[in-house]
Amino acid sequence: MKHIIDLESFERKDSVLFFRSFPDPHISITSEVECTGGKQQAKEWGISFFLYYTHAMLKAANEIKEFRYRFNRKGEILYYDQLDALAIIRTGEQGRYNTLRLPYVEDLKEFAQQAASIIDSHNSISNPFGAEDDSSEEDQGVILISAIPTLSFTGISFANQSPLGGYPVTLIGKLIVREGKEYIPIGLKVNHAFIDGYHLDAYYSRVSELLCK
Repeated sequence: MKHIIDLESFERKDSVLFFRSFPDPHISITSEVECTGGKQQAKEWGISFFLYYTHAMLKAANEIKEFRYRFNRKGEILYYDQLDALAIIRTGEQGRYNTLRLPYVEDLKEFAQQAASIIDSHNSISNPFGAEDDSSEEDQGVILISAIPTLSFTGISFANQSPLGGYPVTLIGKLIVREGKEYIPIGLKVNHAFIDGYHLDAYYSRVSELLCK
């Protein structure tokens, strides 16, 4: 469910007024996140590592309220009670994929079970952007999660859906081991009108906390 927020009483009114006039108010960041033990834990629970870190990233976004604000095309501020994952899923065909909406469930194992069922039922492509089309103006209560598990990277820039609108977009890279600890790079794009460095630090820290076992 979404709610329209009164700008005059909004705690980030000054930031909204400042960044709303920018041609592009989005910022992107890439940072390594420690995930030591997470992949092994996922394996022991019979969960794919992709769904394991998707849940961690989704849970962190739901816990930090600044990640749930959006603009609509009128420039009004929306607040979503819950965010789901908009996941990019390979179909097994070279270079082909589906975009699927995976509803958020707080319990990891229940989330993974439901998400795996959705993925298994969409193993062929009709419109690979269908879920993104559905999550445009009418419902932006999502965070997009994609992965290139074979590629490590130190920076990424993202295409913007629109100057004001849009939801957080993420990209996860290859797991690497360094000095006995495991790390994954996570690229993230957010709207600076709602999210500052403080919230980015809180997000990355929470994701790492959820991933490490």
